[in-house]
Amino acid sequence: MDRFVVESCYSSGADLPDLVRFLLGTGCRIGEAVAVRWKDVNLTDKPVVVDGTEIPPCSVWINGNIVNVKGKGLVRHGGKTENAVRMVALPEFVVTMLTVRWLIVWSAAQAERLRVDPRGTLDQADRQEHPAGGAEGTVQVERGQAFMANRLEESVFPSRTLGWRNPNNVRRGWRVIREVIGLEWVTPHVFRRTAATLLDDAKLTARQIADVLGHSRPSTTQDHYLGRGSVNPAAAAALDSAFRQASRMPL
Repeated sequence: MDRFVVESCYSSGADLPDLVRFLLGTGCRIGEAVAVRWKDVNLTDKPVVVDGTEIPPCSVWINGNIVNVKGKGLVRHGGKTENAVRMVALPEFVVTMLTVRWLIVWSAAQAERLRVDPRGTLDQADRQEHPAGGAEGTVQVERGQAFMANRLEESVFPSRTLGWRNPNNVRRGWRVIREVIGLEWVTPHVFRRTAATLLDDAKLTARQIADVLGHSRPSTTQDHYLGRGSVNPAAAAALDSAFRQASRMPL
């Protein structure tokens, strides 16, 4: 399924492959996923502080939700519930995807900066941490503060006009894909249930799984999200390995 989503012209044009991977790897709701900004993502091996909140290494801070408000259009608000604001550790395949995605954004910003300021006089001495730093620590890059500060406020999964993405459009786009591949039952909510089941198989407690999904009560997670079957501690690692092989990604 992942290979079809990646290779589908419609899917790629609708920017669905990366979003589908993010949903599967984090268990987020669609509205939460499209509300994630680059400032909410830490792809480094060290904690970073954003707006007074520490984001652990290789994690995403889920702190918003996109909704359609009558008379206002798409609005980002602070989450479904207090428990919906949470930190989620990112699987390796999601870290890889987001790193590539950020580098594209960063490169585009540098190209724009050169177009506006070809002599390189805009904030040449300004240095900030690059979110895509590797094992040796964060990569320091020179960039104009005005350009990159705006990028960090932008959505990781924006609309075609680079604004907030409508969750309903994501659902409609995915409906087309699942009908073509004959898996009508694979709704976006299935990704959330799958993530919960894999965490259950990996022997995480109901409380831990509820924290990942943003549930205030573990009973909600147990009653509506956890699958039945034998426990497999290697499930999460097996999923990552299978995903990489299917996508021809290096282990």
